[in-house]
This record gives sequence, structure tokens and C-alpha cells, in this order.
Amino acid sequence: MSVQTVVKDTQLVGQHLFDHTPYVRQEIERKEVNIVVKAYDERLIEAAETPVEALFETGKMQTLSNDINQLAARIQKLTEPTYAKEHADYLAEVAKKQKEILELRRSEAHLKMRK
Repeated sequence: MSVQTVVKDTQLVGQHLFDHTPYVRQEIERKEVNIVVKAYDERLIEAAETPVEALFETGKMQTLSNDINQLAARIQKLTEPTYAKEHADYLAEVAKKQKEILELRRSEAHLKMRK
């Protein structure tokens, strides 16, 4: 490590001389990351030691995959609008009524203009 790096990393301003907050914060973040890594490391080791070949041979993995696919299909179905057809029919009927009213008003206006 060069002297310039140490000088740049060290804050020599009087008010910061005894303020170790940045260094303590870095140490806390490093410790938290280590805890997370250790927790997942144990799970990875446990997963690696689990005999999955037997699950494939008995067909349990296929069953699990099918269950997941069925669940995904059900979730996908929930994203489709339920009343889309009814709403489209309603809008078509409203447009038809508006067109009828417009034609009626136009014919009334033509009759008034002729008189």
C-alpha cells in the first residue's frame, strides 16, 4: 500500500480526526456480508450433499415440475381480464345507442331547418 493511498483514505481534518464512523460503517457492512455468505454457504453445502438422483428416479422431480407448471398456468390465468368480453359488449351497445341518438338529433335538426 502506498503512502498516497493511506493519506487519501485518512481524513486529517480536525473535526474528523476522532470520528471513526466511516471506518466502523465499513466494518459493519463487511461483517453483515460475511454473515450472509456463511448462511448461504451452509445451505449450498447442504444442497450439494442432498441425493437428488433418487428423486429423479422415483419421478418426484417430474411431479414437482408438473405442480409448478400448473401453478404458473393458474397464476397466468389470473392475469387475464375476467370481464373483457362483457365490457366490450357494453361498449359496443353504448356506441350503438350514441349513434342512434346522434342520427335522431340530426334528423330533428334537418326538420327544423326545413320549416
